[in-house]
Amino acid sequence: MAEWRWRYRRAEWTRRAGLPGGRVRAVAAAALRPFRVAVAAGRRVRRAEAGVAAREGVPRARQLVQLWWLRTWYGIESAQYYRLRLFEPARWPRARGVVREREFTRAAEVIAASDPARGRQLLEDKERIAAWCAEWGIPTAATIVVVQGGRVVAGSAAELPDADLFSKLGRAYGGKGARRWWRRAAGRWVPSGDPDGRAVDREGVIAAACRQSLEAGQPVLIQRALANHPAVARLTNGSLATLRFVTMRTMDGAVQLVSAVLRMPTGDAVVDAFFHGGLAAPVDLASGRLRRAMTLPMAVRGASADTHPETGVRIEGTPLPDWDAVVALVTRAHRAVPGAVPLVGWDVALTADGPVLVEGNFPPSAGLMQVPFGVPLGETPVVACLLDYLRAAHRKPRAAPAVESPGAG
Repeated sequence: MAEWRWRYRRAEWTRRAGLPGGRVRAVAAAALRPFRVAVAAGRRVRRAEAGVAAREGVPRARQLVQLWWLRTWYGIESAQYYRLRLFEPARWPRARGVVREREFTRAAEVIAASDPARGRQLLEDKERIAAWCAEWGIPTAATIVVVQGGRVVAGSAAELPDADLFSKLGRAYGGKGARRWWRRAAGRWVPSGDPDGRAVDREGVIAAACRQSLEAGQPVLIQRALANHPAVARLTNGSLATLRFVTMRTMDGAVQLVSAVLRMPTGDAVVDAFFHGGLAAPVDLASGRLRRAMTLPMAVRGASADTHPETGVRIEGTPLPDWDAVVALVTRAHRAVPGAVPLVGWDVALTADGPVLVEGNFPPSAGLMQVPFGVPLGETPVVACLLDYLRAAHRKPRAAPAVESPGAG
């Protein structure tokens, strides 16, 4: 972890030094850091999470000192301190192994910058990923219409099927800007989040997507809405649940399974984002069975969910359908990704027709890989693998890991 953080600080210094006056601002920020961290920590211990810790015998003064120490020396944010319950005496020694989202993101940028195959760019392009999946014979959610800059650039309104639809921003994460279009009658849809529940026709769907693309400054993709497998539908509010499956490819090209979490939408949500109120249940990789689920508030309180709040169906122990097919899908997908992409968080929909790849993310969410499991990534092989790629990124030229051809396997 010492090398991991040193490389992060080196990358940050390089980035800031390239900005006008960046070196001076970076030095000033480092000098003021202990004082600014102390003020931020003081504010945090007045919030609800601190009350949870205090009720468990952790005085607020101790929380203040621990928050200051973690932020000053390791850069660990207060949110991770509470979500991973680092205030517990047994967990406090494990704090140094926590990986931050910023560290994950910066590592991905450094690795991608040295990657001539531009594998990360492929995963980030939600339009290109469909063509890539078709080339490799990987089932995916096909995009029917693409709207950009307020106009249709691919497909047409006439091609929209008479079924539930789903639209999303082409370069957004965490379900931001996503909409479910519920079919209410032949050729008529009602968008999620519309308080008036007004139905629109195909041209109305396109018009809404045009407005959204202009407001967001990025493309909007419209797809047929995927439906949950019956075994999974019982664990949702009716919207799509997805499996976040993380795979790792070592420098020799071997793909390994890292973790899997089923994200389940709750309430009136149309997406299953864990950081926006959804449930997350870790999956036992050997059996494909769910473990106890939680939300972010539950993580702080040390609690978990036995059943889904809308359906009352028990979560722990539920076997996920087509588990062997899911494992084969994500393994093959990562083998097919070109270039230097050591870690991918695959979003997989479990449907009655089998698993469907929704998208891939590099880097995946560090929080989603740590909070539901309660295990810092520094205690897993992930950091060591990323360090191998970071070291290689500073040694040019280098050979990328071997990638199969579409006809292989």
